[in-house]
Amino acid sequence: MTRPVILVLSGHDPTGGAGLMADAEAIAANGGWPVTLATAMTAQNTYGVEAVWPTPVAALERQLSALEADIAFDAIKIGLIADAEVLEFVAKVLARYSALPSVLDPVVASGTGQAMNSNVPPGALRALLDNVTLTTPNTAELLRMSVAPDTERAIERLSAQNAHVLVTGTDVDPSTDRVTHSLFHAGRAIEHWSWPRLPGSYHGSGCTLAASCAALLAKGCSIERACARAQNYTWHALEHGIGLGGGQFMPGRFWRYPLSATEHNDD
Repeated sequence: MTRPVILVLSGHDPTGGAGLMADAEAIAANGGWPVTLATAMTAQNTYGVEAVWPTPVAALERQLSALEADIAFDAIKIGLIADAEVLEFVAKVLARYSALPSVLDPVVASGTGQAMNSNVPPGALRALLDNVTLTTPNTAELLRMSVAPDTERAIERLSAQNAHVLVTGTDVDPSTDRVTHSLFHAGRAIEHWSWPRLPGSYHGSGCTLAASCAALLAKGCSIERACARAQNYTWHALEHGIGLGGGQFMPGRFWRYPLSATEHNDD
């Protein structure tokens, strides 16, 4: 059985809640095969991020060259971009593979609020959108990426470029019992989805959503269908969240294939 291959360029989170491991799990759970480049190393746990170290571009180029000599890609997923040099590298990759579906998760801060890409100027990620199929910002990321004074003008600026923009609403008024996600393109709303707000705080929900979209686009789904299916998968992953440490919950990305703590192999 063959699976579509998704090239992932994201930061490494040692907890597995976000970053490369989160992307790999979500892609695998949605029928894809992840090949990964770590754009940054981080020191973090379920309470937050302590440090971020961008990967030298020479190392990323060598890794990508080795992959390209052997494996064909079907889609691209972009996560954490921690400095301007890595941003330039990512831009070149997206331009080279502009015919492939691609998803940008514009990581600005951790789920607990620590800055993740403070060495990338506000608005710099916007330059990638001419070669990106879909971007999945929350409202804070939307405003930083667009450098707009409000959400409405931010959506106008970003959706005027090539990318479809899926704005997630989990960071909007946490007192409400529903969360709305909205897809925009060419300055107009394409579709809205509403989900029950889950209790608790989660680490890696944005990575899970974006990586799922990339896998589904690689399998031939339309953008609307990929967004809808990825939201459904992500909501259930959060519903089956795992309390690994004392801070945020981790998405249970293999919720379709539950394994209890008491199960074991007889081998």
